[in-house]
Order: sequence, then structure tokens, then C-alpha cells
Amino acid sequence: FMFFKTEYEFSSFPSGHSFSAWIFIVCLLTIFRDFFRNKLYFRLLLIYGFGICATRVMLNVHYFSDVFIGSILGIILTNCLMGFLARRYIKIAKD
Repeated sequence: FMFFKTEYEFSSFPSGHSFSAWIFIVCLLTIFRDFFRNKLYFRLLLIYGFGICATRVMLNVHYFSDVFIGSILGIILTNCLMGFLARRYIKIAKD
């Protein structure tokens, strides 16, 4: 254990924080779709996501590419998983 150590030896590619933040955002947007039709709440959620990503870069913990790829992976994988779960477990009534 070292006090006041400024080097980060365990930074990863992609950024886990941005990955998790965008998973959280996409899940909220999918599950509570009607609630986030209000543009204020939607914008606050986006500010949260971009804020997490921006702070990772500003603190020099990750490069921009780490954060960008983490965000893209979080969005894509969550959409794929939500689509799979919707097809598998939610039966949509056919007209």
C-alpha cells in the first residue's frame, strides 16, 4: 500500500466505468421508456453518462479511445441483450 501514488497501473481497455454507466443508462431508457419521454430527465441521464466518461479522461485514468470503446460496447451489448430477453421472455400479442 502506497499513499499518494499518482500512477495508474491497472487502467484497462475498455473503460469499465464508461461501460457500466452506459449499460445503466440504456437499461433505464428501455425499461422506463415512458418516464424518459420528458426531455429534462433524458438530458440529465445523458449528462450523467457523458460526465462519467469525461471525468475518466480528465483524471488521466483512461485515454479517450478507452472511454469511447467502453461506451460503444456498453450501448451495443445492452441493446443486444435487451432484444434477446424481449424476444425470449416477453410474448407480444399478435393482431
